[in-house]
Amino acid sequence: MGVRYKSDGRVLGMLALLATCVLFFISNDSYAHDLFNKADSAWFFICGKAWMNGLVPYVDFADSKGPLLWLIYGVGYLLSRQDFIGVFWLSCGCYAATLYVAFLTAELLTADRRKAFLTAVVMLLFFFFPAIHNEVRCEDFASLFVMLAVYKACCLSFGRRGHRIRRWMVLGFCLGAVAMMKFSIALLPALAMAAAASGRLRHRTSRKWSLLAVLGGMAVAVLPFFAYFWAKGALDSFIHEYFINTVRITPVGLKPYYFSALMPLMVVPLALLARRIHMPIARKIDVVLVAGVVILTVLSNLWIHDLRHPEYGDFFTQDNVGRREFYDYEYVISQINKPRIVSMGGYMGLGTTCEALPACRYWARQSGATEEMLAMQVECCRRMEADFVIVHTDLPEMMVEMRKIGYHELDRSTQWYPFVLYSKRQLSLPSAGYHKSNKDVLLKK
Repeated sequence: MGVRYKSDGRVLGMLALLATCVLFFISNDSYAHDLFNKADSAWFFICGKAWMNGLVPYVDFADSKGPLLWLIYGVGYLLSRQDFIGVFWLSCGCYAATLYVAFLTAELLTADRRKAFLTAVVMLLFFFFPAIHNEVRCEDFASLFVMLAVYKACCLSFGRRGHRIRRWMVLGFCLGAVAMMKFSIALLPALAMAAAASGRLRHRTSRKWSLLAVLGGMAVAVLPFFAYFWAKGALDSFIHEYFINTVRITPVGLKPYYFSALMPLMVVPLALLARRIHMPIARKIDVVLVAGVVILTVLSNLWIHDLRHPEYGDFFTQDNVGRREFYDYEYVISQINKPRIVSMGGYMGLGTTCEALPACRYWARQSGATEEMLAMQVECCRRMEADFVIVHTDLPEMMVEMRKIGYHELDRSTQWYPFVLYSKRQLSLPSAGYHKSNKDVLLKK
C-alpha cells in the first residue's frame, strides 16, 4: 500500500481517506445522498440547529439524547446550515480517529504495525455492517469514545506501567462523554474500565488514585454541560428530560442499530486472530485486502439501503417518488424563513433548506410519548404557534384536528412518504414542472 508502518501520520492519513471514501457513498449525510429519507440524523440536526439559534435544550426542545450530541450536530449546522454536509465531515473525522485508535489497540495486542493497520481496515466491515447501520446515528459518534476506552483499558492491562493515572483519567472522560450523548451506551466504557480494574487495582493506594483520576476525567466531560444548564436556570429540566423522562418513556426492546455501539469491541478478537495468522509481506496482498474491504462495505450498504429500493432510495441518481414528494413539501416550507414546526409521527428532514426550528418542547413525537407530551403538541397547534405541522397518515384523528384548527392541508403522501403537511398560511404550491435533478442533489443546490 505504500504505507510506512513506522509513520503514525501516514497511517492516520490512509485510514482517514478510507473512512471518507466509504462514508461518501453510504452516509445519508454525504454529497451522494439526498436531504430526505432520514430519521435520527434529521432529528438530531434540527435539535443542534435550535441550540445554535438560541433555544435552550430540554426547555425549548427535548429528546432522549444528551447535550454532547446536540453540540456535535450544532457544529455541523454551523459548518453547513442548509444541508447535512457539515455533519458528514464531522463523521469522517470521527471515524478517522476511531479507526486510528483501533490501529493503536491492534498494535498493542499484535506487536505488529502491519497487522494492526489491516485489522483497523477490517473494522470498517463491523462499523458499517449493513444489517445494523443505515445512517449515522448517536452510536457512531459514541464509538470514538468507546474505542478509546477499549484502547486505554488494553494499555492498563497489557501495556507499560507508565502514565497509569492519565489512562484512568481518559477512561473517566470517555465514560462521561458517552453519558452526555446516550447514557445507556455508557455501560460499554464502564465495562472496559471494570476489565482494566480487575487486574490492576491490587493496592489501596492504586484504588484511591485511580478512582480520583476517573472522577476527574468524568468531570472534564460532564461539568461544562451542568454549568451551562445551571447558568440558564435549566438544570432541573435537563435532569428531568434527559435522565428521568428518557427512562420513563423509552420502550423496552432492542433495535438492530443498537448493536452498532458494540462494534468497537470487535477490535480485540480481530487483533488476537491476526496475531496468530502468518501474513505474507507482499504489498499486493495488502492492496487486495484493503480494496476488497472498502468495496464490500460500500456495495453491501448501497444494496441493502438503496439499490434494491429504487422507489424510495436516496442515492443521488435515484430520481424517485420520495424525492419529488419531499421537494414539493420543502418548496412550500421554504416560503417562510426559519419557520417553527411540529411533527406528529415522524420527522424526515423537512425544513432543512429553510432552517426550520422546533415550535415547542415536544416538537416531534417520540416512541412511548406520554399524554402530556402529545397534549403539548396539540396545544401548540391550537395556539397557532407552529407555522407547519407534519402529520403521519396513521393519525387520521390528528389530520381532522388540524383542519378544525384552521391549518391548510397539502397532501402529497404515498406509501413511501406517508406524511401530510399542514400550513398556518395559504402558500403557493410548486408548479407541475418543478423538479430537482440528480445534479442538483449531488451539488446540494
